[in-house]
Amino acid sequence: MKFLATLFTAWLLASCGGGGGGSTALAPPPPTPTQAPLPIVTCQPFQDNFGHQVSCSEMNALAGASLPYIDSGAGSGDGVGDGGADGSAGDGAPIANTTLTFTDVNNRVVTTTTDANGYYRISLRGLKAPLVASVMRNGKPWKSMLVEDIVRAPANRKFYTINLTGLTDVVASKISNAEGLSNIDALTSRGVSNQKAQVPVIISAINSSIASQIAAVGLNPNGFNPLTTPYQAVLTDSTDKLLESLVFLRDVSIGAGAESRNTATAQLYVSLFGRAPDVNGLPFWAAKFSSSQTFEKVTAQMIADPAFSAYYPSPIDYANFVNKIYINSFGRTGDPAGMAYWTAQLNSGLSPGSMIVSLILGARGVDHVYFKNRVDVAQYYGEHRGSVTSATVALEGVTDDPASVVAAKARIDRGLP
Repeated sequence: MKFLATLFTAWLLASCGGGGGGSTALAPPPPTPTQAPLPIVTCQPFQDNFGHQVSCSEMNALAGASLPYIDSGAGSGDGVGDGGADGSAGDGAPIANTTLTFTDVNNRVVTTTTDANGYYRISLRGLKAPLVASVMRNGKPWKSMLVEDIVRAPANRKFYTINLTGLTDVVASKISNAEGLSNIDALTSRGVSNQKAQVPVIISAINSSIASQIAAVGLNPNGFNPLTTPYQAVLTDSTDKLLESLVFLRDVSIGAGAESRNTATAQLYVSLFGRAPDVNGLPFWAAKFSSSQTFEKVTAQMIADPAFSAYYPSPIDYANFVNKIYINSFGRTGDPAGMAYWTAQLNSGLSPGSMIVSLILGARGVDHVYFKNRVDVAQYYGEHRGSVTSATVALEGVTDDPASVVAAKARIDRGLP
């Protein structure tokens, strides 16, 4: 037993490093590897449609920046997933210090306010196209839209353009018509999405109808886009000049349209008096149309003119007034239903200008062509120094037949008495 105890003691000392005069120190732990510093994330600036840089801090201060990111990014410091839009609201003058509303296809809403020049910026980080924009003008919600898909940073740091003008409202009204809406103010982003393929077709048709006005201000009718061509509401801007030259007609249940000032004046002369404007009357009344003078307001001024009293004795018999508008505009007496409806509307307070706008925009088929032809000849007469004496004779024989327009203009060129 003593022998075994001695062996165990010797083994224990050997295993503990004993027997050599001391113990061995424990090895130190391996050094902790040094971590590389995290990269500093920097945000590249964005650019608006006029070449101005927009910093990330400015982007974060825009209306709509509080919405959660709709794409990747989720608030990372490099601006990934962010986007922006800007534009101008105007009708030949800035629509200044006015609230704009933007609604996307998911019914997310962003509101902002224009500055003194009608300009604005918004963040698109939480919005998904199409968007519908609106602004109140003369008590009516003019509309616009962003149709194209939104490409966000880092792939795109350029702002999108969304203008709000009478012309963008005409585009929106045509899309409402294509969507089959009975109220053009009811247009939604879903409706725009449904009619996305029709947007370029509609813009092309509108540009064709006002091609001479577009070209007159130095723009290309084939390349101009009222929705997305950047513009500023200043007198030197070509788009601003175009808007200033146009008159916008709007009926919530029918649609909207744009005419030159001379055409709008000829429309009033034909519908109210059944004659062409003379060389003095055309520029006088055309000048009345401006950003503050709508078609309805100029109609009211014309009705207050002594010439109107000579044609429509006071007090006005609205049934007689409506019938004369039908005869002057369409070459026929009013149908019973139309006569009853418009007479009741006027007696209930509808302005004569609003009634004429509705008839002009709502005319279809032969009525539309007849009125258009007579306005064409009436405008031609006024622009070719026609006198008051022959202003009624100038329209004689003008019907829905295009040949009658050619013949009437030829008579004007030869010189009417």
